[in-house]
Amino acid sequence: MSGSFAVETALGAEMIDWKTCVREVARKNPALGSIRASEDAARSDVKASRLLHLPTANFVYEKDQSEIIFPDSFLNTGPSHVYRYGWRGGVNLFSGFGILGANRAAASFLRRTKEDVRKTSAQVRFELRDAFGRLLLVQERVKLLQKIAQRLDADVELVEIRFKAGLAPRWSLLSARAQALEARWKIQETELSTTARRRKLLSVLGRE
Repeated sequence: MSGSFAVETALGAEMIDWKTCVREVARKNPALGSIRASEDAARSDVKASRLLHLPTANFVYEKDQSEIIFPDSFLNTGPSHVYRYGWRGGVNLFSGFGILGANRAAASFLRRTKEDVRKTSAQVRFELRDAFGRLLLVQERVKLLQKIAQRLDADVELVEIRFKAGLAPRWSLLSARAQALEARWKIQETELSTTARRRKLLSVLGRE
């Protein structure tokens, strides 16, 4: 698909083409942005669930103090204190079958999210192609109607000359004027449709 046209934005008229639209919709379309964020979150959950399968170690530094009183009062040395220092810990090689279930659930959710991304991408591509194509068609229609209106205006001038010279009846002049006015009205109607199509394209692009 090819073609380009001016789009009215807050910064004024901007010329955009099909390639520009494709790049912009990939960056700014809100539906695509939301579903891709969900996919990233699901992928992070899968990675986190896989880490739970790794062995875990837990070590604690301990300090213990005990008091010993000698039964021989002759020594009269009073109580003695014994201190023990050391590390206590263990290694957990398997966290249970519940981790396997959590891993499968995370992987299943990631698959569903990827499918949602595929469907959303296809829908956005369709909407972009439809909006772009319809805007091109309506703009070409405006150009065609403008050429028709110019020819009808020329016909009106010619019929007026013939009418003033007595070579054409009055009804032919009125008919030529009516056709020219109808062409101008169709141009205005089509330009309104152009505005609606332009806003639809901007919506798909994520600008509105």
